[in-house]
Amino acid sequence: MTNININTGIDMDTGLRVTPPQFHPITGHGGNLIKAEGELSECARLHEEEVITNDSYHLKELYRKDQDIHYVVDIGANVGAFSFYIHQLYPKAKIISCAPEEKCMEYTKANTNNELVYVNKAIVGDPDLKEVKFNICRWAGNHHVDGKFDMETYSKCGTVIENQIVVPAITLQKVVDDNKFPRIDLLKIDTEGSEVDVLEGIRSWHNNVKYILRE
Repeated sequence: MTNININTGIDMDTGLRVTPPQFHPITGHGGNLIKAEGELSECARLHEEEVITNDSYHLKELYRKDQDIHYVVDIGANVGAFSFYIHQLYPKAKIISCAPEEKCMEYTKANTNNELVYVNKAIVGDPDLKEVKFNICRWAGNHHVDGKFDMETYSKCGTVIENQIVVPAITLQKVVDDNKFPRIDLLKIDTEGSEVDVLEGIRSWHNNVKYILRE
């Protein structure tokens, strides 16, 4: 028997959208859409719950009012919950999914069937920055570019930096130019403190961005 998610119209066995979204609450799907293993499995479950089940970015409302979404950038993709969901809602849109940590990017690709454009770099504001220090936290949702995260606040909630790596960096302007985007219809940013820097890197292009979603 086909197992259709009535909120997204997705066949949860195949990950494909088979019916138009009906916008009814999801219940009891048990983390079948966004997958990851090991220490990232809990992150995948909670991101699915937040982004898809609870619709924290109000994508259902956006889908109702605007079908003209063709160019999407997901910055801070983590394991791909937002990229997956927006791809199901707007299957013809060109979507760029950005995550600097290799394991998260691996799961983002798997969770989106390798059908998007992927940027395995940190998105920064300064075009002269070619690489940055990137902190790996115990909770993957708190991975961040060094120096931008409110560690004092989040450490009280149990956030711990477990490792620091150096990752390549690129501006959002370079990303959209490289992919020949004439505009951004939907820009989602979840970079744990460096959102302002990300937007600084596309300052001259702000009028070409239709919607900006931030955590």
